[in-house]
Amino acid sequence: MPFAEIKKRKKCFFLLFSNAAASETFSIAESYPLSMPNLDPYDALKVHKSKVVIPCNQDISIDRQSGIVLRDLFKKLKRGVLDTRKVPDITFVGEEGIDADGLTKEFFTLIMSALASGKGGYILFEGEIDHLVPVNSEEFYQSGFFKYAGQLIGMSVLHSNVGLVGLSRALTTYMVTQDLGLASCHMSVKDIPDYCTQQAVMEVCSAMVQYIFVIKLYKA
Repeated sequence: MPFAEIKKRKKCFFLLFSNAAASETFSIAESYPLSMPNLDPYDALKVHKSKVVIPCNQDISIDRQSGIVLRDLFKKLKRGVLDTRKVPDITFVGEEGIDADGLTKEFFTLIMSALASGKGGYILFEGEIDHLVPVNSEEFYQSGFFKYAGQLIGMSVLHSNVGLVGLSRALTTYMVTQDLGLASCHMSVKDIPDYCTQQAVMEVCSAMVQYIFVIKLYKA
């Protein structure tokens, strides 16, 4: 994968994610809780919630057996009928239960799993676990799917403290810092989703190491 393409993927996803669950009046720095100085992550998130969360319940019904749960939620976000800042009141279709935070956490765990696995109607990430990166899809980008994914991630963290597990360390670093140099320090050959390209890069790296070794022997 060309380096420019990697940069494009990460920058676009960061910009979309950064504003996911924040009001339009907040800047990117203000929207991301860990940017708050002199606060540990837990306290920073608590302060962030106090600024963003709207203390008003909204009913969300979901069928846990549905294979298009992401598609349904994306439609709600597109129509503006799902507010990421309002407190969700979750109901699972065909099941009894009152949402006393337990159903909310279960709901967002289900959604984050669907995002990571691609089993919710859309495959937005590719690669192996802990090295997931956004798919290279102009159609998804133009349709706003990455924006909706970011909104769901932000909403999940905001209301349940459940995040998306499995993303590339380089990607998450860039999402937090917007520093490509710092993010590149965490890049791994496993971040390349295509197996053939991954093997080709490994062969190039191996050849470089052997070349450097030979040069050092020659100079010695």
